[in-house]
Amino acid sequence: MEEVKYHFTHLSSKNFNTLNSKPVIDYLIKWSIKGQFQLSTFCFNEPYQPHDKQKLIDNFFRDSFVINILNELKPSWFFHKEDIDHVYTEIVPCTISSMTFFDRILKEENKIIRIDGVIRNCLDDYKNGFLIADELRKMILDEESDNYSLYLENDRNELIFRIFKFLILGGQWCQFEDKINPYLDVTKILYKDLVHVEKNPETKKIEIKSICLKVTIMGKNKKSIFPIDGDHIQNFLYVIIDPKKGRLHYFYMNMEDNFNYIIINDFQHRHNRLIM
Repeated sequence: MEEVKYHFTHLSSKNFNTLNSKPVIDYLIKWSIKGQFQLSTFCFNEPYQPHDKQKLIDNFFRDSFVINILNELKPSWFFHKEDIDHVYTEIVPCTISSMTFFDRILKEENKIIRIDGVIRNCLDDYKNGFLIADELRKMILDEESDNYSLYLENDRNELIFRIFKFLILGGQWCQFEDKINPYLDVTKILYKDLVHVEKNPETKKIEIKSICLKVTIMGKNKKSIFPIDGDHIQNFLYVIIDPKKGRLHYFYMNMEDNFNYIIINDFQHRHNRLIM
């Protein structure tokens, strides 16, 4: 049987609610990630089988048309297919179909969020180069936190948790939210933009049909060239495949090379607030 080779078309007219809703855009600006990450959609006409996912990704990132589109989206991250030595993929689970996944954060006994939705402050600390000034970031980043175990490794690997963490940590000049709702609302919108859901006719439950892969492109020098500095937690490249529609979403974030990873956000504002 002849081996499948995938061909791609860019769906430039695809509208992401994340990028077209003014309230969401305002939050992205506030969190210093507007223009720092890329969302784009491509379609393919060839039949897809689960065992083809590596072939699909290899074809995608070695396609001259695709690379030209990606380079147009963010010229400062330019690369050629000739630069590629190997494309590594890692399955990212995306099984969560309800925002109740985050209910454990909201429980008052965990002392992360007050009953009115306000995020509790904590003593300032730094983890992985990020300022921790509240209990939410502490739960996200500090493995010694009492609340870190609210989400075990399998939970933290879920795409929806990765999105949530990405929004909370933000970019270089990220301004913290006082309340939890904006983080949850934008997480929900972005997640819905990326995954395809269907109701199981037998169980009547909502199921995620998309397949998410974390991608690392290695150069001839055996270093990550896409994303650059792939070890940093805010540098990532996800491809979310929708087999039924023959589409894939490209979700990419890479901090600038000269970025100072110690993010000091609204520092004076935090120190002027009462730690509860």
